Amino acid sequence: MRLFIFASYLLVSSPKVVLYISDLDYGTRCILYYPGYEINLGRPEGEYFRKGLVLVNPDEFAARIFLLKEACQKIVPLGGGKVKEGGSWEGKIVYRKVNRRLVLPPLNGFVLRKESL
Repeated sequence: MRLFIFASYLLVSSPKVVLYISDLDYGTRCILYYPGYEINLGRPEGEYFRKGLVLVNPDEFAARIFLLKEACQKIVPLGGGKVKEGGSWEGKIVYRKVNRRLVLPPLNGFVLRKESL
């Protein structure tokens, strides 16, 4: 669900839009950090960003099929959460190769990085 929210945010982001994700497991008295915050797709350029593509499927029931114009890798943020006392946090980003015909499940989002970079 976090990636769906983050991908949706990227589609509407601007200097006046802020993303805040809270986690009820940690409460409100701590700083949370997630590796997705470090994703940089560059500036929007038509349907794509300079360095990637964001896909969102807001449908509750039906999957969507996308045909990609170029080879991409799926960006998968793992971990994150509460920032430790010394300022460190646990998490990373991994990249997974995807086919150009991509099935996006209901209520899901994908953030893709162009392979040509």
